[in-house]
Amino acid sequence: MVDSYEWWHQMIDKSTPSILDLCEKVNQFLYSLTSDFVPLQTPEEALEPVPVHLLVSSRVVYKALRSIKIKKSAGPDPVPSVIWKEFALRVCPGNQQPL
Repeated sequence: MVDSYEWWHQMIDKSTPSILDLCEKVNQFLYSLTSDFVPLQTPEEALEPVPVHLLVSSRVVYKALRSIKIKKSAGPDPVPSVIWKEFALRVCPGNQQPL
């Protein structure tokens, strides 16, 4: 018996009579998203050099994390600002010099 309180219950119908059919439809959809991708031939093809303007030092990251204002609202990540600030040294070791 299908429990009507489960979220997937709303997706069961004549064309998708069971949870297994629903799983198969989801798998087919996810496969279709990348089915036309061409696989890489060698691992080296996946490793392109990082543009110089995108590189930052751990010191720059450390300074940015330590300058976070903990009284302001957090960003889109679920990590509170105070955690980023407090653990800046763990994220960017070797930056013990005072700012």
